[in-house]
Amino acid sequence: MRKTVSLTITILVVLSFLLACAPPAPTAAPTKPAAPTLATTATAPAATTAPVAAATKPAAAAATSAPVTKIKRGGTARGGRQNDWETFNPILSQNNVDDTDLVYNTLVAFKYNSDTKRFSVVPELAESWDSKDPKAVIFKLRNGIKFHDGSDFNADAAKFVIDKLLTHPKSQGKENVAAIESAAVVDPTTVRINLKAPSASILPNLSLEANVRAGMISKAMWDKYGDDFGTAPEKTAGTGPMRLTEWLKSDHIRLQRFDGYWENGEDGKPLPYLDGYHGRFIADDSVRVLELRSGNIDIVNLVAGKDVPAVKANPDLVYWEMPWQGNHYQMAFNFRKGLFSDNLKLRQAALYAVDQENIAKTLGLGQGIPLPYTLGEGMLGYDTSVPKYTYDVAKAKQLLGEAGYPNGMDVELSGVSREVDLRMAQILKVNFDAINLRTSLSSRERIAWVQQMASGDYEFTTFRGPFRLDPDLHMGYRMSTGGSGNYAGWSNPSFDKCLEEGRSTYDEKQRQEIYKRCQTIVYEQAPFGFIWAQVFNNVYNKRLKGLETAFSGNFRLRRAWLDN
Repeated sequence: MRKTVSLTITILVVLSFLLACAPPAPTAAPTKPAAPTLATTATAPAATTAPVAAATKPAAAAATSAPVTKIKRGGTARGGRQNDWETFNPILSQNNVDDTDLVYNTLVAFKYNSDTKRFSVVPELAESWDSKDPKAVIFKLRNGIKFHDGSDFNADAAKFVIDKLLTHPKSQGKENVAAIESAAVVDPTTVRINLKAPSASILPNLSLEANVRAGMISKAMWDKYGDDFGTAPEKTAGTGPMRLTEWLKSDHIRLQRFDGYWENGEDGKPLPYLDGYHGRFIADDSVRVLELRSGNIDIVNLVAGKDVPAVKANPDLVYWEMPWQGNHYQMAFNFRKGLFSDNLKLRQAALYAVDQENIAKTLGLGQGIPLPYTLGEGMLGYDTSVPKYTYDVAKAKQLLGEAGYPNGMDVELSGVSREVDLRMAQILKVNFDAINLRTSLSSRERIAWVQQMASGDYEFTTFRGPFRLDPDLHMGYRMSTGGSGNYAGWSNPSFDKCLEEGRSTYDEKQRQEIYKRCQTIVYEQAPFGFIWAQVFNNVYNKRLKGLETAFSGNFRLRRAWLDN
């Protein structure tokens, strides 16, 4: 039996903070929604200051749905998604794509274990790993795995992906690999990751939970197509259970089972059980739910609160809530140029004008909670002693005058043209207008909005994103200098140094205090505003069995099957 060595007990410490709550049992019957929560805190194991090697193979993670029998193979699952597909290049993609895991694998994964009630690290393309040296992780890779184009997955391919994440000028995963110094091939099935310093977040950052940024891609195909990799089916190749066969942009994709997939199902035959997956781009929340209720699609991710009673009342549908995860709605001020870039009091005035409680109640409809911090309750680093901005109209008006605008001013708020985002922008306009921050609204489809953010042609904006597995990745993605999700363009050396300190220690208590300090810097500089969180859910047709979920809240179809 091969030995699998865990990176460090601290990974389990972090996960005990993040992931103590079990997913509620899926239900198809109407029930009163429970008070939403993102996570509950469990008692953590004792912290250590260095990686601890374990000599036992981790237990196989239990499926996140009830055990299934008499699995049936064949058929095509149909899904509806809110955002268009930008690219199938995981290194360059800014989207957290819920079907990309069918195309790509990562070195490790985090899966929910119903026995331990934790998300814990499990092998994926790496069958074992060793971190006796606190500044290195040595991954032993599975042998004989093929990419969809027939080329070999090996240590060269793994090193290639790490190098691209580190050095590509358009890499969207730089924060994922910020702790990595270099990658080296030891032999064809062994790759060594050299760290700048001990990194308690390295396994989460190289897992599927890192928004598939570290998905293993075909080096041979990238060498052939360069940055065009992932822009068309014939230019896309991973090691996942399905391959991309059709893509009509802004409309749909089709995936087909990959007969050379390496992982077996419960029947002893290679996964997946499904023949394929048909994903449709349906931007409108109500239309997506209507298509689900009509039986035209099998699954949707994130049903709005107003539609939850209807789907719960439908005997053909299963409602499944993920209380550890949610859409985190925020604001960002443009630090590249414009009125807000060099006026702290103006930014503070806007933040004090936001009525978080009302927005969460109005838009969440039982699924919303006000969110004063970038970290959610239960996450490592969350602490109510951290200073925060609260709804205070008088304070907002005072600061607006002190900022140099006693008679108010005209501003434009940008955002994404999604239903909830648009409604939130309208409420924010009322909040801002009330302090004489006279606000006009501008919205774009998400990809066009991302391009607008990159150009810096905006004043301030709203956006949303999920909570991430580790606070280093969560805050680094949004707030670090050069972070791919840092739409503000904010760069603060003290904050960057704070994050570096947090990722460089394995002591959980130290990390807790460090991330409190990082959040205090954000409060003092006010580059971002934190508004509310919408608790995640999946809704699917009861004919779809074996569904799994992830910490991200996205559905997983690798082991799903259709009971027709």
